[in-house]
Amino acid sequence: MNENKAEFAVVQILNGNATLATELDGRITPLLRDENGTLPAIVYAGSAPNRQRYLDGSFMDIATVDMSFELWATNYIQAKRLVSIAVGALNNFSGNIAGISVLTIDCEAGPEGGIWDGDEMVVEFTAKVTAKGL
Repeated sequence: MNENKAEFAVVQILNGNATLATELDGRITPLLRDENGTLPAIVYAGSAPNRQRYLDGSFMDIATVDMSFELWATNYIQAKRLVSIAVGALNNFSGNIAGISVLTIDCEAGPEGGIWDGDEMVVEFTAKVTAKGL
């Protein structure tokens, strides 16, 4: 299975934010979170890189990856604050990171409110990563 370089870059960007690094302490994981793990935590999933084709049928070097995130927290205020910080760290990021050239990252917050089960709050957000070298 090919490693998704865009996912790796996004995790590095999130871990590079001082507030997220302190509060999440590395709890940014793909697909599933440890149900008994400490909160807050972020779980993410990404699509395969989507490349457009030139008229001659060859693929462009620029690709997009759609990512979805769940931020798990102990309460609504913590969840919304951390989502705001994560979206701020990612939104409109551009530069070289993790061996790729990120052209832009466009984030969108999920539905207002999130999901509360009495012990945990989950708030969703998405990102579209456009980059070269994927």
